[in-house]
Amino acid sequence: MSDGAGPVFKSKTDLSRDELADLFQTLADRASEGSLTLSTGTEQVVFDLPDGCLVELEVADSAVQGGFERELELEITWRVDETGAPIEGQTPKRGFTIS
Repeated sequence: MSDGAGPVFKSKTDLSRDELADLFQTLADRASEGSLTLSTGTEQVVFDLPDGCLVELEVADSAVQGGFERELELEITWRVDETGAPIEGQTPKRGFTIS
């Protein structure tokens, strides 16, 4: 369990569109099961998901040399106790759809 001072896990990689789709599918499968394991090299983080969580979706453009860079940010947050176990009770609400 993290002391709350920084990232518990952080990784960055380049993916093809098919690899990105596989990543989202695996994330969806694990979210449905209620447990995720993230790993890279020797680093691994295992955690459980609650029944409800807050999801924030943002698309932003930034000027870069020769054009723009578009960023899609998906942030999923939930409360955990001191052991890292999810705290239930967040009420799911609809805010956006993806089609």
